[in-house]
Amino acid sequence: MLNGVRADNATQRLANELERLGAIVAGCPQGLVVHLDPEAETWSFDWSTDVVTIPSEDLRQRPPDYCRGIMLHEAAHAALSLEWAFAPQARCRKYATLINVIEDLRIETWLPCRLPGSAAWLRPLREKMVAEAAETPWPQSHRAGFIRALFEEWVLGAPSADCPTQLAVELQALWEPLHNHRNCHPGHPAQQVNHSQRWQEWAQGQHWNPRAAWAPLPNRLAQIDAWNIATEHIFPFWDRLCAADGHRNELNDADLQQLLDLLLGLSRHIQSRARQSTPTDPEHALAQASAAASAKDHEPFNCDHAGETPGVGSFSLADQIERALTKHSQIELHWNAALSRVEHLCEQLGDELLRHLLLRQRSSWRQGLRQGSHADLRAVMQAEADPRRGEQVWQQMQLPDRVDPAIAVLVDRSGSMEGEPAEQALLGLIMLIEACLRCGIPCAVWTFHSDCQMAWDRHGNPDDVARNRLAEQVLDVQGSTNLDDALQVVSEAVCHWPEADRFVIVLTDGAVDCVDRMHQTIHALTGEGIAVAGLGIGPDTGAVEQHFPDGRGNLTVEQLPEALGDCLWRLLAV
Repeated sequence: MLNGVRADNATQRLANELERLGAIVAGCPQGLVVHLDPEAETWSFDWSTDVVTIPSEDLRQRPPDYCRGIMLHEAAHAALSLEWAFAPQARCRKYATLINVIEDLRIETWLPCRLPGSAAWLRPLREKMVAEAAETPWPQSHRAGFIRALFEEWVLGAPSADCPTQLAVELQALWEPLHNHRNCHPGHPAQQVNHSQRWQEWAQGQHWNPRAAWAPLPNRLAQIDAWNIATEHIFPFWDRLCAADGHRNELNDADLQQLLDLLLGLSRHIQSRARQSTPTDPEHALAQASAAASAKDHEPFNCDHAGETPGVGSFSLADQIERALTKHSQIELHWNAALSRVEHLCEQLGDELLRHLLLRQRSSWRQGLRQGSHADLRAVMQAEADPRRGEQVWQQMQLPDRVDPAIAVLVDRSGSMEGEPAEQALLGLIMLIEACLRCGIPCAVWTFHSDCQMAWDRHGNPDDVARNRLAEQVLDVQGSTNLDDALQVVSEAVCHWPEADRFVIVLTDGAVDCVDRMHQTIHALTGEGIAVAGLGIGPDTGAVEQHFPDGRGNLTVEQLPEALGDCLWRLLAV
């Protein structure tokens, strides 16, 4: 039981790991507390209690690396986002949405400097943001458009072509201050000088909250510099955007933040006082946006529009929000929906691959020998009782075999795979690809029916478009099961691979044409040092065990990690 939420062993271990990871990154002496909340929809950090709230379902369904990346993000807020320790609280509340966004970019710039190996953990969130933003029309609200432009410039290097021309022109003068703001972190060279002197000068006329006395001077000074840049350049620009949006509806900053979270999939850094006021129900957010859509059209964007910043702004995103909440994308159904079903198994399969590969790289003692470098004490004692064992008392160090693996996956998409077999094969393929990417194992994919074609290059890390194209291809079943020719096509490529341990994994239902020729091809591949295994995922795939020397059929996706580990172990032992 963790904070009132019943968790299985894996979830409990991951939660404990995240809590330790957060404490290391945050640097605060009291550490961070992980709170699993079954009703939470987003991750959040409460600076007043040092609590990171995590949706409990994320730990059960999301990949551990994804959760680690979000935990790094929240812990970095604890370490760097210290505006609450000195800045006027009224101003913090006024610019809460904007501060949250620019602080997100600042800490995401700092994390790779602080933890160079964290890139793989941070990448999934960034990819999700890019994919979801690409599918969403440009917002009509000037503030929301500005925020989207910031994220696109951060991820893609420049705002997309959808950015309004006038906003793009106005942003030209703001990019330099925004970049300087992001670089206000302890890892930047400009922040690594005269910490003590600078702090003494600042502290003479300013107050620092004693609760943040633990914060190192570089972190404090970086936040102070970032706040000064925001106050001088970024906040005034935001004020003009608010004035341009005008008093058009009752959608406040909390609603705006919620809608952006839904669209971009961002985790939020919130203060405890804002938690109760921020709506977390998507239906509530959609209702707010629908009300906004019935308002008048916006005034033309004009950053020279002077005037007092209104307390509420205009935000007409009903169509975009509704699309984000109810979209029925074939791409999403193919790859993302399938991945969500097996994310927890990808990590397990990766562990199996590493376990079997690393075992082969460890030294071991070969026992029961007539001669050797060391005596086996247990065998000596047995020989005292049974003299016939006298020639089996020595052992010899056996040097490890370095495993240099590469995997080729051959996916059956013939007509017999229609329906559930193709869906099960897609789940297994996704698990193999994700596990190989995480373990650094080269992996290539071919699909076959009457003919065979490469669908995934072994050196690439394709984007979402390539992943979705592969998923659509696997589900597009037709033709006969010409596995013999497909194996020959794959062998022509794999035989030129430089790795010493090459594997061909066939995902099929076992309904194979020309069985005798296929057996001859498998035998020829084995003779060339290429190991072949067949896996049948789903019911009625028992024929796989008859057609492949190393074959397993009638597997569920939950059994795939263990089954593939066993096959890999047997193939390596040959």
